[in-house]
Amino acid sequence: MLTCSKIPVVEGAEGIESEKTSASGLKTYIVHVKKPEASLSTLREDQKAYHRSFLPFRLASLETEEPLLYSYQNVVSGFAARLTDADIDFMRKKDGTAAGVFVKNAEVLGDAAGTAVGMAPYAHLSIYKVCFGPDCPESDIIAGLDAAVADGVDVISISLGEEENVPFFQDNIAIASFAAVQKGIFVSCATGNSGPINGTATNVAPWVLTVGASTTDRKIKATAKLGNQKEFDGESLFQPINFPSTLAPLVYAGANDKQDSKVCVNGSLEGMDVKGKVVLCERGVSNRIEKGQVVKDAGGAAMILMNQEEQGFSLDADAHVLPATQPDDYIPYLCGLGYSDEQVAIIAHRPIKCSRKSSILEGQLNYPSFVVNLGSSKTFTRTVTNVGEPYTSYTVAVAAPKGVAVTVSPNKINFTRMNEKATYSVMFSRKNEEVGEYSQGYITWVSTKYMVRSVISVNFK
Repeated sequence: MLTCSKIPVVEGAEGIESEKTSASGLKTYIVHVKKPEASLSTLREDQKAYHRSFLPFRLASLETEEPLLYSYQNVVSGFAARLTDADIDFMRKKDGTAAGVFVKNAEVLGDAAGTAVGMAPYAHLSIYKVCFGPDCPESDIIAGLDAAVADGVDVISISLGEEENVPFFQDNIAIASFAAVQKGIFVSCATGNSGPINGTATNVAPWVLTVGASTTDRKIKATAKLGNQKEFDGESLFQPINFPSTLAPLVYAGANDKQDSKVCVNGSLEGMDVKGKVVLCERGVSNRIEKGQVVKDAGGAAMILMNQEEQGFSLDADAHVLPATQPDDYIPYLCGLGYSDEQVAIIAHRPIKCSRKSSILEGQLNYPSFVVNLGSSKTFTRTVTNVGEPYTSYTVAVAAPKGVAVTVSPNKINFTRMNEKATYSVMFSRKNEEVGEYSQGYITWVSTKYMVRSVISVNFK
């Protein structure tokens, strides 16, 4: 999985339109705009004309080139363009631009042959390339999502994400996926590669299926054999057939006691004798493929990449769950997060008045799991639907998180027909027991044929 980073939202105040702009002053922005109150043709050129109307005059009047990088049609109400800070200040004052949401972008190979399994046998795949090298601009990601929706896909899988979570109204993948889900498209995102530290999951918008990293039943193995005959298995997609089997000298890049050298960042191996040798580099700072390029440029024959302690035994073969309900169900949840009407409207792609909605607390979202910030006792309710057989009874079994008392009421649910709904409540309270910052458990509803589990994550505050 490739993880992309976003630079924080740019705060703007007073400013004027810039008449002259140097290339170095231009940055890529995704600009969210309100949908026009009057009806607007759905033709792409009409949408572009509307988006151009928000640009400063020097850009909007260009005839020799298209000032917009992208004019989004399906997943975002807005566009991407190369702008200056002065342009942004100018545009903030225009009626129709959504306040506070100008997001600036940060600027296999013949192995593992076999048969792909685990997908629907008659599924058709559409691949949208949005990453070009180590950078993955958000403007390109959203363009790919926009194209996928226009092409009529049924499922979107996005193995991309933030390094840190931001509010949903600043998260363009969350905003775009909300629009896709509104159109009946199932969206799946990766939860990131950070961890095992608590709170490192990304792509946590509840309207997408967030999939965590897992192990597989295969390895693209590359073995490092030392002179003392010890062998260490790793993984790599680059495995040349003609690589010599003779032993080569092994050198640790951090032997000079320089921090940059041990992680093999660009230029850090200058002056070191690594020509024809196997170089041991540590993970961190730069991406893994860049480290290999640094070693190659310095004349190294091969690289061994060593995990830091926090990465444990995770391996990456580099080319060197919970379904959501309908989107409108999330409006009370978004209002309950304390977002403003404008911020919720950015996500919902239409005007929203939270004062006219019955806002709910985050923990009351009708979700299969329970996330509990537990100080005083809390009670959450859930409504479930029978998608199994008629005349089915479920009895609850509780595996309570350490330090927490869990009470489920009722403790038995009886269904008499398909699609029948039932509501239950769960009360969480502290026990006089020493615990850490987090604790986990689950409740399970069990029938003679089915077992349905809801996980519980508790943060003691």
